[in-house]
Amino acid sequence: MLKAYVLFKKADKGLALTMSKKKGAEAAEGSTVRTDKHVTLDANFLPSDLAMDEIMADAKYGTLLKASREPALVGEVFTFRLLETDPEASFFMVKSLDASKKSKNFIALLPKCLLTSFGDFFKPSLEGTEFKGLVLEIFRDSLPVVSIQSELIQLAADIPCNPKEEMELASG
Repeated sequence: MLKAYVLFKKADKGLALTMSKKKGAEAAEGSTVRTDKHVTLDANFLPSDLAMDEIMADAKYGTLLKASREPALVGEVFTFRLLETDPEASFFMVKSLDASKKSKNFIALLPKCLLTSFGDFFKPSLEGTEFKGLVLEIFRDSLPVVSIQSELIQLAADIPCNPKEEMELASG
């Protein structure tokens, strides 16, 4: 038996989890962007096209942006620190710290919904601390999306990173 939780945004009350398919579908219609094949959370938790253009054009990120586009980052756990915080934004900008050369460090997006598994009940302070994070994907082929949820980090070795690699292993 497989059970799945649906993360949805309650009107003016934050995020919540449910196992109700009906409630999850209603929340998905009102709070996400729909495409033909799947639902994406880009609109609520990741930067808009305009915000992405501003980040990509910012001169202070020049060297860090080059390393950020590497597909090999997906599925790996790195140490990060908070780079920028904006109370109005739905994400944080973070910087990796554990590359062998400074030029190999990268910046990433940390959606506020991926800070913790406890939703609005527990919000850790990231100011001045270093923390581990798992790179989930490269958003719009530009910036990695990171989660610092301890459950995901512990399971990082079991999460398939590249579907093409999985297919090659299965066929080989």
